[in-house]
Order: sequence, then structure tokens, then C-alpha cells
Amino acid sequence: MISLVAGYLKDVRNVRLADALDFSYLPFQLFVKFTQTECPMSFDGNKRNGLFIAIDANIGAGKTNACHAIASAVMAEGHTTRVMEEPTHHPKFSHFLERYYEDLRSGENTGGGFSMQMFMLCQRYEQHRLAVEQAWGDNGIVVVQDRPIYGDTVFATTAMERGFMTQEEYDLYVDVYRNMSRDVMPPDVFVYL
Repeated sequence: MISLVAGYLKDVRNVRLADALDFSYLPFQLFVKFTQTECPMSFDGNKRNGLFIAIDANIGAGKTNACHAIASAVMAEGHTTRVMEEPTHHPKFSHFLERYYEDLRSGENTGGGFSMQMFMLCQRYEQHRLAVEQAWGDNGIVVVQDRPIYGDTVFATTAMERGFMTQEEYDLYVDVYRNMSRDVMPPDVFVYL
């Protein structure tokens, strides 16, 4: 299965999707890191039944489209697949985002940056745990995650450097991040676009 996924990652245009979808804007030089030494996926019952793929990139690089393209390719091969997009549809997302934007508009740190980053960190952690559970459970599926927990720190660092998190808030964020990231298994495949 890893070779199938890696093949699709090398040229995303090979993904079997409706002809109306155009992936020509996606980058073709992708960094793919296999975090397991052997293929973790087998449908013969001897190994795990699923696969956990995490995709990260800069904002606007095409992560979400790449996630869905990979999922479509894997589904075309007959495997159950789930894409875990960023938690922007979570009911509390707009609350935290608005508080952060208020800080950006006023130029004052009232805690919006810290609360937004802690919310996103908690959501990514929960998604990661769920991805591992679904991919590596008894009825494992292929899970493709849009921005894993590992890519979250860049946003917190930026907020702190721009004055929208205090050093103490940032230090607490880093402590929580370290504890959370040590608590989760790494994905089978990590892709950076």
C-alpha cells in the first residue's frame, strides 16, 4: 500500500478523479517520509489493517486538495478511507478565531493568540489520536490527516514573535505540545508539500 500511495504522491495528476478536477497547481517535488521500517499495512491479517498518512505544508500550498486526491486514489483501489481536515468547522473555532482577530486588529495581546493556539493544539491532538485508532485498530482504514500536530508549533511561534502570546504563554504551549506529541504514535507516512 505504501508504494501505491507514494506513486500517487509523485504525480498527483495520476489520481483517478473526475476529469473536471485540475491538480496542475500542486507541487510535484514532495517530501515523503516513511516513519515505519516496513509496510505497516496488509489486508491478509498478518499486520495492521490500516495506514495513517499525515500531510503538512505552508498555508495555501494545496494540503486539503492533496489529502482528498490521495484518499480518492486509495478508495479507487477499494480501501476504506477518511480525510481529517483542519478543525475549522468545529463549533468553537469561530469563537477562538474571532478573539485572535480582535487582538490582531487592536494590536494588543488580550489572550486571543494563546487561546486560539491551545484550541488548535487540542483539536490536532484529538484528531491524531483518532487517526491512529482508526488506522491501526482491528478494522483499520486509511486515514489522511490535513496538518498534523507536528506542524502546529509554527503558528504559536509566529504569534509569540508578533507579540500576540507572552513568553510565559508560549512556554506553557510548548510544554503542553511536548507532552502531547510524546503521547502519540507517529504517522506511517508523513508528506510535506
